[in-house]
Amino acid sequence: MKDRIRNYLYSATPRAYYSILLNAFGFNALRAFFYNKLWKFKGSFNFKADDEAVGTLLEEGVVVIENFLPEDQFKEILDVYKKQELNEKYTEQPEVPQYASKQISTPMRLYDEKAADIILQNKRLYKIIEATARKKINVFPKMTFEKFYADRKEQINGNSPEMSDELHYDVPFNSMRAFLYLKPCNESNAAFVYGKKTHLYNSKRLKFEYYDSIKQSVKRRAIKCAPLDKIDTDLLKEINYEPTDMCGKENSLVIFNSMGMHTRGKFKEIGAREALLIDFRTLDTPLNFWMGVPVINQALRKVASKF
Repeated sequence: MKDRIRNYLYSATPRAYYSILLNAFGFNALRAFFYNKLWKFKGSFNFKADDEAVGTLLEEGVVVIENFLPEDQFKEILDVYKKQELNEKYTEQPEVPQYASKQISTPMRLYDEKAADIILQNKRLYKIIEATARKKINVFPKMTFEKFYADRKEQINGNSPEMSDELHYDVPFNSMRAFLYLKPCNESNAAFVYGKKTHLYNSKRLKFEYYDSIKQSVKRRAIKCAPLDKIDTDLLKEINYEPTDMCGKENSLVIFNSMGMHTRGKFKEIGAREALLIDFRTLDTPLNFWMGVPVINQALRKVASKF
């Protein structure tokens, strides 16, 4: 019961539903159409910000902001990160790039207030996200320290077992995420890769959503709980996908629209990509809506520890 409640409150709408018949009749394509029409309608009202980064995000789907935090605040976050005991994964698969992480916040809880508060109190970040997602932020973003690394030669140019190493998009609507680079990141140490303008909604994207949703539902029907399949090259040509490495020095913030095509880059030499992931997908959940109602907000925070 707890899992069902948690999934309902915390989980964003999926990239594609599983019914082959519904998708063949255009359900997923129509869903994407209405999502994006509603998003565009909202833009005519309150969701605006006088920030150059907003314009870049709306046009290209991604933006890199260097020296994002004041130097003292970035140093605080870096100090917290260095003291973290990260949770290792993939240790049984030494031939693939390794991954370690530590979550410091969930939609309703802060596990490390010192680091999380610096992000939560950054007015510029919140204005950019609200102006591009076109939603009020009523819940905490999920924040996770991540270390993705290759420490031996056989890991160079390899894939980890995660979906994030495959080119993908998260959802068929505008949804925002960000990386704060804790160390310099470039083409040699798996910089984030994004297809600029692949987040734009038009007739080509509508066609893409239709065919991709059918392909994914067929796979899910054949193999229960199968991971999302790779995106067809022909479909990528339709939406003019061209990969761009989103490089940046330490304290660079990469904000991106997860409706666009993206992936984690490859390691070309031994090294690590270290970042703080700031995930605003929680804005796309029922929880964010209900937390905007003051009475419900107070009640839910009282019971948050039980879930």
